[in-house]
Order: sequence, then structure tokens, then C-alpha cells
Amino acid sequence: MPGMVAMGGHVYSNSVPAIAMTLILAPVLACAGEGSFAAATFGPQPVGVASMEFDHLPYLKRAKMFQWSSFSHPSANDDEFYYPDPNAKGFKVFIDIKGPGSLHHWWSTGGMSGEVGLRFYFDGEATPRLATTVAEWCDRKSPLNRSSADVHFVPMPFRTRCVVATDGPRGEEFHHMYAYTYPTADGIRTFTGKEDLSGIEAKWKACGADPKDRAGHRTVEGEVAIPKGRTVTIYDRKGQETIAALKIDPAPAEKDLLVNAWIRATWDGAAAPQVDAPLSYFFGGADLGETDGSRALPAGMRTDGFWYFYFPMPYWESARIEIENRSKTDCTALRYEIEYKPREVADYPRERSGHFCAHFVSGEAAGPKNFIVLEARGAGHIVGVVKGDGFLGENDEMVYIDDNLSPQSWGTGGEDYPLFCYGMRTESYPMWGGWENWRYHRWHVSDTINFQKEIRFEFEHGEHHPTGWLKPNTQKMRIESLCLYYLNPVPNLILTDEVDVGNAASEAAHAYAAEGETWSGKESHAYQGEETVLIDDDGRAFTGASRFTVKIIPPNDGVRLRRRMVMKGIQEAKVFVDGAEVTESRFYSPIHYRKGNGFFDTNQIWRDIEFEIPARYTAGKDSIALRIENVPPASPNRGNWTEFRYWVYAYSRRQPPR
Repeated sequence: MPGMVAMGGHVYSNSVPAIAMTLILAPVLACAGEGSFAAATFGPQPVGVASMEFDHLPYLKRAKMFQWSSFSHPSANDDEFYYPDPNAKGFKVFIDIKGPGSLHHWWSTGGMSGEVGLRFYFDGEATPRLATTVAEWCDRKSPLNRSSADVHFVPMPFRTRCVVATDGPRGEEFHHMYAYTYPTADGIRTFTGKEDLSGIEAKWKACGADPKDRAGHRTVEGEVAIPKGRTVTIYDRKGQETIAALKIDPAPAEKDLLVNAWIRATWDGAAAPQVDAPLSYFFGGADLGETDGSRALPAGMRTDGFWYFYFPMPYWESARIEIENRSKTDCTALRYEIEYKPREVADYPRERSGHFCAHFVSGEAAGPKNFIVLEARGAGHIVGVVKGDGFLGENDEMVYIDDNLSPQSWGTGGEDYPLFCYGMRTESYPMWGGWENWRYHRWHVSDTINFQKEIRFEFEHGEHHPTGWLKPNTQKMRIESLCLYYLNPVPNLILTDEVDVGNAASEAAHAYAAEGETWSGKESHAYQGEETVLIDDDGRAFTGASRFTVKIIPPNDGVRLRRRMVMKGIQEAKVFVDGAEVTESRFYSPIHYRKGNGFFDTNQIWRDIEFEIPARYTAGKDSIALRIENVPPASPNRGNWTEFRYWVYAYSRRQPPR
């Protein structure tokens, strides 16, 4: 096959993404003789309204995040997808999740009629828990709903299932939702619609004030001059503490100084600063001056007082914050107030938490590759993106998480990710805002973008509207962005085994067998995403069940099972571990239709679907016997179970050397 290379029984294009090469070539971990391991650990995992608070942000998140959206799979601007469920009485289904989870925000263009109906079904209800209209749902009276688009920011947790449907004639228009799944329903109370939002609403109305409890805060304050070309340290402390608020007031407030003076923060003696960014970006103002600055809840700029930054930033040994003046303007005075909490007030365990980081990128984006906003390894979560120069138009964001070969999060346009629609406007809200010139700030507090092993956040880019908005990555352009995130450099997922279905040697090594087989052979498809490279793989389809044994690591907090499948019909299975059914969830893949008249009309139908196995089935074991039992079709849209490869990850982490 021209331009293709063979690897491990598969055929890949020479332009296959580096992440795919890493996944295929990386040796499977041998569970013995590889050093010491410990079960992955996580901090408190707030669900529902509690997830909208700030104090939990440094903790590593177990929730698995993904975005359901109407993105156009051929990377055009035809972003109007839906999945019609024949049992929904004429309603088209936006989202369908089986297992414990939560919806964390809703966005649509605002172009649909306010009378379009919405139905929210929870935990297998035959009657919707919430039956409303777009106008009622996004009434813009609450600060949680206020925007020029249709948005709703109230988390909606559920214990066993969530289905959201609409009677809108078009599916309904451009939309996206952030959703999360959890390994168990422990501590989850299903959304009732009667949750007390008064405390959160009060905080969202008070942008500029610290949304956290200030009890126990101590303050370091002062004033310094920073001549051009000089660097000044404004904070230097030893021990375990947490910075709770960082405030500065630079003078003169000239754009040259604000954009070209940089803030650097180094935690725990790191070789390089974990925060390294222009001042104006760090405080949410992109590459604009103070008078055009942002005023959001986590961060903002004022003309009449301190700029503010309220993300908690823990450290365990030391912290140093510097301001470097790279501008051509002398900073005659920089007032600062830095509030911190001692360990006895805020104690974040190091192995369960991450350092606060800020990664700035400025450069030329040239096709055919996407522009990379962040690429990081370890465990953590993204809490904000501030974008400066660079017209994105109808170019989407894509987020690849934990070795996935297609994006776990794929948006619908350059203005849609920051929650605008049909272009940008100069507006500022508690969690998002922007300017008409395509600058914006988008903060993630209840809707963090979580990863356990690695992450790659990308933007499509392209020609200016309208000549090239349907052709991403076709023209050179300059883009600047700052990504803010928490990171623990030790991953919480370790690849422990792989089962190559259809490969005789791999099947024999894992005692693989299938019942009720309806097909076996080779298929050639591409994944959705930036790369559309054909991948050949052998696999099987069946109506019965498959069984196989895989290696894991005894100290674990559960297992993630990833399966390569072909998107042909809705596929669902029960999972058994050593004979016991995993009752918390189903291995479920609801597949969207294309325009309601057939399955995807492209060859991008490889898909990786993941299943979380809670620790009660896996703890203390070095191997598990799995049975994947197909659930018989209940509708014409059901397909036979397909499987081509399994990847097995243990929620374990390598112990640091003593």
C-alpha cells in the first residue's frame, strides 16, 4: 500500500500522529520486576453544585471527561448532528450515558426557537424528570445562564443513566455539552431541579471578590519598581503552603508593559518555572490593555485597583514568584498583595494534587497540522484557556486524552468553545468572555478537562471567513494562547496489557474465545480527528460474548478497559470480572446518525470506547478474567458487538525512588 508502513500486524501511514506511534510501539508493562507501584490516589471528588467551588481544584480528578457536540466529522462547518432514538416519541437524542455521571454545562447557538422542547431523563425514568423549553432552560435571568448564546451551567449528576432529547426540527442546531462519568455512584445524588444555587449565584454576581473562604489567610504585600530589562522577586517562601489570591497593580498601565512584562512562578525548586506567561494573559486579558481587560470570577483586570487571580496554588517545599520586565517601558511601581494559607489551614496531599501551571504559546500555525495549545504528560486537568491574536472562525478545538487516537472533546467552532456564537462580541461573564477581535478567556472550574496520563489540546486554523472557513489548516496564520492547568508529573494510568483480537498469538496468550461469532476478518478505516489515516486491523463481531484474561498491577484503584470498535449501530455489553458482573455501568456506545438518514457518511468509523472497572473488582490482583457479554438488540439501530483490540490500564502510579 503506497505511503503506508506495517507495524505489529497493522498498517499505518507515515504521517500517523506521534501519539499513535507511542501507543503502538510502547512495550506492555510487565507486572513483575518493574519497580514499586502504588494505587492511584485522588482527593475529594465534589459532584453537583459543590463542584462549582474553587477549593477542590488542586486535587487530581477521577471523573472521566468528554464532550458531546454536533461537530462535523469531515471537519467542515456542517455542525448539525443528532442521534434519533426510535423510542423517544419523535424527540432526537443529544446525549445518552449509562452509568454514574454528570452533565456540567450546555451550550447552543441561540438560533433555535425558544419554544423548542428539551427533555431530561435520569436513572431509567420513563417520564422526563425535567420537561422544559430552550427559553425556560436558558432564561438568562441567573448569572449561571447569562450569555449572548444559550448556556446553562448547573451541574446535573445522575446515578445510572442520563438521556437528553429535543423536538427541534434540526437536531438542534450547533450544540455541545461537557459530561463526566465516575467508576461508582458513591456520594452521587441525582439532579432534582430543586438544588440550592443561591450561594453560587451570589459568588457569580460578585466577580472581583475572592470566591473562596478567606479564613486563615496571611498576606505578603509590597511595592517595587521594575526597570525595563530587569526581574524582581515578589514572593519567596519555604515550607508547605497554598497561595489563595494573587493581586497586582502595575503602573504605568500602558499596553507595552502589560503585554511584555511576564510573571514566572517556580514551585518546589523545579528546574524551570511552572508558570511562565505575559501578565495580561495570566490575568485573562490576552494581548490587550488594561482598559479592555477581563473581569471574570477566577481572574480579572481593573483600571481602578488590583488585578486579581484566585486559583489556589499549593506548594510543598518552596515557592518563588518573579516579574520580568521584557517591555520597552519602565514599570515605575507595581503594588502586590499575595494571600496564602499555611498547611494547617489548607493541606493538599502532594500525591493527590497537582502544581498550578501556565503554558504560553506564540507562533505561526501552518497546515495541515492543528495548532497545539498544550501537550503535557502526567495527571491533571485544564482550568482555563486565554486566547490572543489569531482568527479561528469555524475552526474547532480538539482534545486528545490518555492515548486516545480520536478527540475526547471536539467542538464546533472558534467562537463556540468560549461560549459565544455567530462571531465574537465584547462581553465578560463569570466563566467566559471575549472581544470582537477574536480574543477570549474561558475558565473551567466545575467543567475541568481531566487527564490521567497525558493530554494534547489543539485548535484547527485556516483561512479568513468566508473563503476558507470550510477548509481548516489551509493557510498560515499567527496564534497566541495561554493554557492554565494543574499537573502532577506522575501518571495515574499504566498500560498493563493489550489484546490484539484476530491475531492468533495474542488470542492464545490471553485465552481469548468468542461465542456466537457473526464475522471475522480485516477492516480498514480512519479515526475521527486531525489525522484521517487508514488503519488496517483484524477483529471479530458476535451476538454472544467474548472472554479473555489480562495482566494488571496488584496495587490499583481500578482498571480502565479501552476497546477499538467500528461505529456500526448502537453496541452494548455487560462486563464480568472473574465471574462477577460489574453492575455500576454498561459497556455502551450510542452512535450518532448523520443528518438522520444513515450512519456516518465518512470512513472515519474507528472508535475507542472505554469502560471503568471499579477497584472492588480488581484491587490486589495481578490478572483478571474478563467476559464481555453482548446485550441483544432492542431496536433497529442496534448492531452486533465488534472488537478489534483491547488496551488495559491500571489506576496505579510508580512510587518515586527513595
